Order: sequence, then structure tokens, then C-alpha cells
Amino acid sequence: MAEGRALAVRVDAPAGPTVGALVVSPPVGREAVVATRTTTALALAAADAGFVAFTYSPSGEGDSADLRPGDDLSEAWTADLAAVLAAARAHVGGELPVHVVGLRVGACLLDGLNGAGPGSRVAWEPVSGRSFLRHHGIIRQDSVDVPVVEDGVELEGVHYTEAQAASLASLRAPCRGPGVLLEEDRRAALRIALGAPYFAHVPMDSVHRIVDGFDRGPARPTTPWRGETTADLMLPDGTRITERRTTLGHLPVVVTTCPGVPMRVGATFSAMGSEVKAGPGRLWADAARRLAPEGVVSIRADRSAIGEDTGPAQIEEPRPYTDGCVDDVTIPAAHLRRYGLPVVGVGVCAGAWSLLRAAQRGVFDEVVAVNPVHWNPREEVYDEVFYRHYHGGDAPSGATNPPSADGPGAADPTRGSAAGRRRDPRRLAAAMLGRLEARRPGTEQRLRTAMERVSKEMAIRHPRVRSALRPDVPLDLVSMLVGPLRGPLTVTLLFGTEEYRIFCGRGGRRAAAAARRHGVDVEVTHDPVCDHSLFSRASRERTLSLLIERLGAPAPTGGGARTGEASTAPGDAPRRVDTCAETS
Repeated sequence: MAEGRALAVRVDAPAGPTVGALVVSPPVGREAVVATRTTTALALAAADAGFVAFTYSPSGEGDSADLRPGDDLSEAWTADLAAVLAAARAHVGGELPVHVVGLRVGACLLDGLNGAGPGSRVAWEPVSGRSFLRHHGIIRQDSVDVPVVEDGVELEGVHYTEAQAASLASLRAPCRGPGVLLEEDRRAALRIALGAPYFAHVPMDSVHRIVDGFDRGPARPTTPWRGETTADLMLPDGTRITERRTTLGHLPVVVTTCPGVPMRVGATFSAMGSEVKAGPGRLWADAARRLAPEGVVSIRADRSAIGEDTGPAQIEEPRPYTDGCVDDVTIPAAHLRRYGLPVVGVGVCAGAWSLLRAAQRGVFDEVVAVNPVHWNPREEVYDEVFYRHYHGGDAPSGATNPPSADGPGAADPTRGSAAGRRRDPRRLAAAMLGRLEARRPGTEQRLRTAMERVSKEMAIRHPRVRSALRPDVPLDLVSMLVGPLRGPLTVTLLFGTEEYRIFCGRGGRRAAAAARRHGVDVEVTHDPVCDHSLFSRASRERTLSLLIERLGAPAPTGGGARTGEASTAPGDAPRRVDTCAETS
């Protein structure tokens, strides 16, 4: 607790004696999500060395309480760090050292810890608040084709008021010198906290170098952490809600309720890809707190090897399209079902895929799926080649069964035959491209770009034709995931523009009509403001309004068709869509 604000803190204790403590002051905003594996690896390495490690989310970040109106951002974050440091020192005692490592903007807060007792201070890849705002403002403008809101300062996945942005800009990065750690490999340094989580790099050499440099105090028995696991939060309108941090099975979860309000609906939130349970731009935390006074008891859960479930050997991104992920999303749903509540599953992209697969087991009364783009339900389709293709890497040598015509490492049916090699159209095409490139430099790149566009359009608009031309490319049709669903069940699909094109091209409207005949109430909405990862504030507000509409209404019962498909543009009312051609 910092100045009345509840902080979410992960505590990793050593298996043996304690020699001190570590407080990790993390990055903020989108960088906190990308760097989760690095901060977790640091905490776990410290615990292995005998330190009790405290990793927290500052106010307004992750699962911590929101900043209150009038809170100065930099002062609040400095107070947060001081509060966690004080708790760590009280836990291990005043004689043992308590070390603090600040990463990126988290390193800017170390100057406010003067006279905080024994222990070292490490500023790891520090970046000033002003630089953080400038850099992520550019990323937001370049990566998302949705206008920024006019009030405040909008970055990707985060929005600050003008006062908060000014306070953040005042944070200065420590200068070079003792206690400042900069990575020699600058490309690897950027990958610690920038880009997408699947590009994230965990510099284990630096992690071990930091921990090895800590002073150790006299070993003493480790005392179990007895911190609070339940916190009361106050909403802007004065409503009091309660959040409890616990585990279901092996999964770390946060349960949100509103005391005195009868439970009416259960909701479970699943993050996209390898991101954390607070959701894109903290949307799931915001939605859970907003819906609690409506009688919605919600659980937001990390999936296996993600977020707080990350283990010491899991420094690479886990695969989000697996049978294990499907099992994970059923755990909180089954818990909510014990209360006799109708259960709604909410997820984005890969999280939505897991929920739709789990719905085939009858664990949900409704699924709200935002921007799913892959529809094949078979885990084996999402192999190493798939991930390397969609993450922009090269396929491993000898890889087979790529899921995309664009994927590298595609199977070559003529490999091993001299006659086949002579007849191989790919080799002939490559030879022709080489001759053209020699005559007109740049021709090869232009043709490759054009071919990539054609292949992408083929995958979207004519998946059956593409798969017939490439037998090694598995089919990816909406009916494969939606077809097995049976009522009573409600499925609410929300798409951005590109995702809606994929849905239509892969037979989505036909699959939705077929599902309705089986008693599944399917509603499809297209809104141009919904970027894929919900980076824009407009997309998060649109998703939140949909959740309030769906979960704030009477409890879903499934069955019976309602409306068909709706499309909205910013400021427009929903309307029927009959213009998106469906081909399969």
C-alpha cells in the first residue's frame, strides 16, 4: 500500500536461507509488458541466490490501483517504490541489504531513495520520461492507423492526461557512471522492453552479472511473506470494490467483486498472445472494476508460463495456440460455474481462439471474442514455421507443414530429384528474377513485394484455392472453429477492418449462419477503430462499451438468433453489413 493506493506485488522467496532482498522497479506502459520476462528472470535469479525478490506494478499500471485525480505521477511512482522498499526492509530486517534495480523509466526513480539503508542501486538501461514519451508517441502514430484522441497524450496501449505527461517528462535518467548498466549490444538492449513480446530478449548474462554483484548479508532463515492478498479499491464515483490475488490450480488470478451487490454474471478475461492478465492497455483490469457494481464477478488469469506464472526456464515466448491454453481458460470458468452463475469468456486474438475452443466443451454461456484471425483448431498447425513467419523470422532448416503460403521453409515436392530440380518452377522463377535484377536493379524486390501482397490477398479471399495450390498449407476456415459450437451459447465477435476482411474471406458469414441453425446466437460487429492489439484508446473504449452492453444487460442465456452483422464507423450507429463478399 502506497499513500492509500494498493500495489500488485509479486514476491519470490529463496528455497534456503535469506541473505537480503531485491526490489525491481519495472518499466512502465507497454514496456512493462514486453519486459515481463526480463524482470521475472531477474527476480528468480535473485531468489536462487538467497534474496527475497519484490517485483511490483506502479500505481495506474498492471493490476495495481489507479492513480487518483490530482495525483502527481512522478511523486506517486516514487512513493510506490519507497513503500515497496520499506516493506522489503521490514521483511528481511534492517541489517540485511535491500538492493534496488530500476529498468528503463523505473531507473529514474532511484534518486528519490536517499538514506533508504544498506543495499546497492542499479539503473539498468535508464531512459528519461521525456525520451519515453517521444519514442512511444512515434510508435503509436506509426504502428496504428487509428487517430489519437485529442485530449491528453496517447501512446500505444496507454493514455496520460496533460498533467501526468508533464510529470512523467520531468523524470531524468541517471548519467553514466557507477550503478548505471548499459548493454554492449544495443540491438539486444532495445529488445528488452521495445517491440512485441515475441521479439523480447532476456539478457541472462546481464541478469547474472547484476545478481553476482549484490552484497550478501549474514544468512538467516527465510520468513514466509505475509502480505495482504485482498485490497479495497475506490472507483471514481465512490463505489467500493474488492480485488483478491490468489491462484486457481497453478494459475495466478485476480478476482474482482463488489461487496453488497448480488453476483449475477461470472466473467473470465484471457489476454492475447503472451501478454499479461491485466489485458491490452490494462483493459481487462479496467473492465473488471467497471463491471463489478453491475453484479459481475470477474477473474482475470495468466495462462501457463505467462505473466506471474513465468518460471526460471521460460525466457522465450510460450506458444499461445495450444491445447494447454484451452485447458487454462477453462479453469477460471469452472470456478465461476460453482457459484451457479452464467459464465462469459472475454479474449483478444489468441486468447479468443482458446475461449472459442473451450466453448466446444460447454464451459461458457457466452464468448466475447475480439479480433481472432486464426481459425484452425488443431494445435499442430501452429508449428515453429508458423510462429517464425508471423513474427518475421526465418524458418528452421528442414521445417515442414508451414501454415502459410508466405511462410519460409515450405515443403518442396521435387526435392531430391535431379529431374525435379530442373523442372522446379521456383528455381526457374529465381533464375529469371536474377536476370531481371541484373538488367534493372530493384526489380526483384518490387516483384517479391507484389507477390507477397497477392499471396496475402489469396490467403484472405480464396483460402480454399490457396490451399489447393499449396497442399502443404493447412486450411484455415472460420467454420473449423465455429462449426462444432452448439447452443445454448452466445458468441459476440468484434473486428477491426483487416480482421473483418479475414473473417469474411475465410467463410465467416456462412459459418455464423450455420452456427445460428445449431442454436448459437452469433453477433458480428465491425468497427474501424479496433486496431488488432487494442493499442488505441478508441479501440479500448469501444471494447469496454461492448462489454458493458453485453455483461451489464440481463444474464446471457444463449440460443435464438438476434441481430445479424453490424458495422460501425466512429460516430456512426450500428448498421447491417451486406457488402463484404464472402469467398471460400
